[in-house]
Amino acid sequence: MKKKPTIIIGCQKAALSNLSDYINFIFKKKIKIKLILPDKFNANIIYKKNINNFDILDKLKLTNNFQIILGTSEKPFESNIANYLDNKKLHFWSYIDSLPNLKLRYKNYKNKPKNILVTNNLIIKDYKKIFPSEYENTEFSNLNMPYQRYLKKKYYNYKRKNNFIIYVSSNLNIKEELIGINKLLNSKFYIPNKKIYFLLHPRENIKKWRQLNKDFKNIKLITKQKYYSSNNYKYVFGITTAALINYKFIGCETYFFNVLKNDKIYDVFNTYGIKKLR
Repeated sequence: MKKKPTIIIGCQKAALSNLSDYINFIFKKKIKIKLILPDKFNANIIYKKNINNFDILDKLKLTNNFQIILGTSEKPFESNIANYLDNKKLHFWSYIDSLPNLKLRYKNYKNKPKNILVTNNLIIKDYKKIFPSEYENTEFSNLNMPYQRYLKKKYYNYKRKNNFIIYVSSNLNIKEELIGINKLLNSKFYIPNKKIYFLLHPRENIKKWRQLNKDFKNIKLITKQKYYSSNNYKYVFGITTAALINYKFIGCETYFFNVLKNDKIYDVFNTYGIKKLR
């Protein structure tokens, strides 16, 4: 990554905000970063294919003097912007933060990106399997778990208390998440009446989980997923969220419940020492 004014665009608010934090960290806040998320656009542009005009981007008067980073998601939004940037012959990095749904992320692209930022080498290997013909002509830059290294530098502490437990949700169906919660309640880590902080996934609606506080009196619903500054917890649990990796990097013991049986992120969990609980 270069020390240039940076434009970060995409749907994945949490992932792109984390990337922005990392860039600020490595360049010591000495470059300008503009984060452009879906709330700057109307829903039609986000969900409809083959949109060619982006007034917001036109007003920025983008040139190759900017470092442009375009996120990836399953929505057509990023593919429309990629095609817009290609038409203007603007260089950009396509950013892949996780393994799941890699094929869907690039489904609507007219041309696969020539330059791709990734968070770990597993993504590069998976890209090669899914897009073998494009792989040879693609330049990859592996940031090597950038946000997690930033968290480690800022929050790492191995001397942690066990005053409460953290459970991080994964934006799944309630049925699947309740399986994980019940597995936790029946595990060796749970002591009756110990408080569990249930941290909502950034894309989840709190209304979905109101009943949780009524059904489980010892569970406290937390609307912010970033809970890194406290040292009053040691154990963190979940199913398929990258937040488990974040907590591992700050010194927690992190565990996942194998509820989904086959999920791409489990390869990442195994690589970084996230342990499986049945």
